[in-house]
Amino acid sequence: MSERVSVAEAAKMLGMSQQGVRIHMQRNLFRIPIGDVTKPGGRYQYHIYRDMLMKHLGKETT
Repeated sequence: MSERVSVAEAAKMLGMSQQGVRIHMQRNLFRIPIGDVTKPGGRYQYHIYRDMLMKHLGKETT
């Protein structure tokens, strides 16, 4: 996978709140996935990958 991006950075790039990004990821609402959500030990963890985020934004990386 590519470099990881924080929820805060992804939210800024997507023009939405950090909580909005988390909810969209939990509910699989993004048209093109931007990463993975896991829930080890009862807390969600968000793994957002730059390549996937850029693809979602229509800005393919090479």
